[in-house]
Amino acid sequence: CSTYSINGETISEPEAKILNENSFNETLSKQKMFFLGDGSVKVKDIIKHQNANFMDDVLPSAVSFGNLAYAKFQKSEFEDLAYFEPFYLKEFHTIPSKKNLLLTK
Repeated sequence: CSTYSINGETISEPEAKILNENSFNETLSKQKMFFLGDGSVKVKDIIKHQNANFMDDVLPSAVSFGNLAYAKFQKSEFEDLAYFEPFYLKEFHTIPSKKNLLLTK
């Protein structure tokens, strides 16, 4: 979950957040909020505030990153790819296979 202004400025950084009926009440009491992405379907049943608007048919797309990348390019804001690490909200866990892949039939 993260929140942004109408101008695309970050209000709160992405985080794994447990939502309840009081989530975002401070903001919702002052202004409308628009919820979008696959999480909006889940939170729609939880948040019933009159200023909460849900855009079920709007999903994030990589197409949107083109403008953001170009803005960073114009400002010469580049990532050092040698040290870049992707940001995951949750730890990545694998489950070992129960099959013995070394045995052949």
